[in-house]
Amino acid sequence: MTLAALVMASCGDVTDNYFARVDDVTLSEPDPEAPDPEYPIPEPVDPGNTGGGDPASYWYQAADSATMGLLNRYWPPLLTRATPQNDVVSYWAFTERADTRTLSSSNYWPQAHAMDAIIDAYNRTPSDAEGLNVLGREILDQKELWLSIYDKWFQGAPRMQWCYSTNWGSTAYQTTYPHFTDFGNAGGWRNYFIDDMAWMVLTHIRMYESLVVAEPALAAKYLATGKDMYDRYIWNWAWDTWRNPLVGGLFWCLGTGGDAYTSKNACINGPGMVIAGKLAWYSEGAEREKYLDQAKKIYNFFLTTTLATSAGQVRDNVNSAGTSISGGALTYNQGTFMGGCHWLYKLTGEAEYLNRAITATDYSLANLQTGSGNTRVLVSHDSEGGGNNCVFAAIFLRYFIPLINEPEVSPTKRQEWYGHLERWANCVWKEGRAINKNGSSAANAMLFGTSWNSITTVAATSIHLGNMVSGSVLVESMNLVKLPIQ
Repeated sequence: MTLAALVMASCGDVTDNYFARVDDVTLSEPDPEAPDPEYPIPEPVDPGNTGGGDPASYWYQAADSATMGLLNRYWPPLLTRATPQNDVVSYWAFTERADTRTLSSSNYWPQAHAMDAIIDAYNRTPSDAEGLNVLGREILDQKELWLSIYDKWFQGAPRMQWCYSTNWGSTAYQTTYPHFTDFGNAGGWRNYFIDDMAWMVLTHIRMYESLVVAEPALAAKYLATGKDMYDRYIWNWAWDTWRNPLVGGLFWCLGTGGDAYTSKNACINGPGMVIAGKLAWYSEGAEREKYLDQAKKIYNFFLTTTLATSAGQVRDNVNSAGTSISGGALTYNQGTFMGGCHWLYKLTGEAEYLNRAITATDYSLANLQTGSGNTRVLVSHDSEGGGNNCVFAAIFLRYFIPLINEPEVSPTKRQEWYGHLERWANCVWKEGRAINKNGSSAANAMLFGTSWNSITTVAATSIHLGNMVSGSVLVESMNLVKLPIQ
């Protein structure tokens, strides 16, 4: 069976379950009386501040501890909540703060990036490691633990969103916007902030990529869900074919609020370009050409509006008419533009795309770092808006690492880039963790602060999920670079 056939074989079932109206979806699952005793989440173990010995082994242990800390402190037992429609729903989700059961509607899109850290951990953990252990834990058990989160998250994230929705199922909403009646009652993954859906699609594709060999049927389910989400609820809804079709671009927000249809933001067009590129990569024939064309359209939108400049800066947004640009460069927008250009290069072999990715990367490193010497790191997460925005650095890393590994970039350039990454990782591990803070507990040693080069003495419960994810992804990234760089 071809890859495309494998994906489509499961597509109907996924669509039936996750894109139906809410009143057609059975929300009694998962069973709150059926926990997973075989994969308990252990306490993180601190391997210390200095590597010693083999650097690869050290960063493996550091990443294992960091991401285990994320799971230990932000992934509580099954949550139960009454929805705005007074239905009771049980679900798994990452919480907004450490050691709490706190969630809010704004915590939906960070769910994708927390799950990305789990995927990193799964990919890092070898499959043929029987009898081996890291920090006293059997590696094969560890890999099964990471895998056990996949379907819990797949079931839990859309339920979490529905629990915290207040207006998506209203009669007024559907009367005002009848072309959105497919929105149903906030069922499934749909969200009128289009970038929120895009992050979810990207995570679904990464789940597919991590499992396509070991668990092909499960992988196909995730890819089919992400593909359907993108086709139906991102491209078909948000690509501008009516307000200013000559400009094009994906709208950031639809719906009834003041943000609806007002702007086309880098935070949706960058991820949209990456999604279209990846779907082209995993498709064949006419479907491949369709997605490649979409990726090119988004790329051209960036250039024709000058949302992305020739100097490598990616601005925040352009108005719906394509005539006024606002906002400066942010790490996550730089990262997704870099990633989208990189995928277009991989698909076409055209040097223009890779050169754009390189220019945007160099712009980021020249303009979006703070501090000096060995403590020079990506700008503070709080300086980019605080709150959920503290996950921006993790998004930049997601697309920075493949460029460090890109053999068509000169070894000198890649070594330079790796020097930044290595400095950031050493800095966050030594200066950006809560070690010796908050009572010096061993568990708190695995919490990361708002900046990679410092952490204030704060209560563990005030450390945002995005801070933890950015720190964990940074340490995981040290295991993703292909060394030596040649």
